[in-house]
Amino acid sequence: MQALFRFLWRYYPFFLFVLLEIVALRIVVSGGYQSSVFSTLYHSAAGTVYEQIAQIKSYFYLEQDNTVLLEDNNRLKEEVQSLKTYMQSSGTFTPMDSMLVEIADSSFVSDNQNTRAYFEFMPAQVIHNQITHLRNYLMLNKGSADGVTKNMGVVNAHGLVGVISDVSEHFCTVLPVLNTNVSFSVLVQPSGELCSMHWDGEDSRHATLLHLERSAQISVGDTVVSSGYSHIFPKNIMAGKVSAFEKKPDDFKVQLELSVDFSRLHHVHIVRNPYYYELQALKKRSVE
Repeated sequence: MQALFRFLWRYYPFFLFVLLEIVALRIVVSGGYQSSVFSTLYHSAAGTVYEQIAQIKSYFYLEQDNTVLLEDNNRLKEEVQSLKTYMQSSGTFTPMDSMLVEIADSSFVSDNQNTRAYFEFMPAQVIHNQITHLRNYLMLNKGSADGVTKNMGVVNAHGLVGVISDVSEHFCTVLPVLNTNVSFSVLVQPSGELCSMHWDGEDSRHATLLHLERSAQISVGDTVVSSGYSHIFPKNIMAGKVSAFEKKPDDFKVQLELSVDFSRLHHVHIVRNPYYYELQALKKRSVE
């Protein structure tokens, strides 16, 4: 015990310094402006570290990532071809449709101002990923310097990923589907039932549907897609498929299997709606 006291007495200036630093840091973080500055600095520093780690990991996963990207590309081409075949067989295939198919098939998106394309897509790399917590988050290698802002959507080739929650100059953080603090507006197809998708924190491969009407017609295997009503995501972005449901007198519990495997999430697209803030302002005025 005396040895412990001597040790503490000998190094008490150091321990006092650490204690004061912690107190000062808490005071800084608790302030509004200071908290914002600290958050920006933290995300910038953490993003740099995570990006270096991601680059090292990407070297070892390069072959696997290339395989996944090829599979995604082939799947998208198959979907384009299936749509083209269906439209041709139904007699609804117009010259404009032909042009759009050619654009999609060549992986080129036209930036024609006359079309007022509703959504824009920006590729990004996941440099940090959590799936084992209740409030998980992702970090991407894109930031304000790339035109990224809060409330942009994030998707990948398999479906809905999350919403951007914070941005620094070169990086951003994302609240993914696997976060108990967020919900997403979705539709159940083919019935078209509107509801919310929420993760309960139990299983990284499944989520639940909330706020369904008791009269809702639901079947196992039904597709769940984004509703588009949030104006963050386009309509019909895949979210998952109904895997189980149970109707009770006072409850309607529906489980869906998520279309995105978050344990293998490496490449995503940031979704930008150029009219998002205009739409939000109009909504706000409508309820005042």
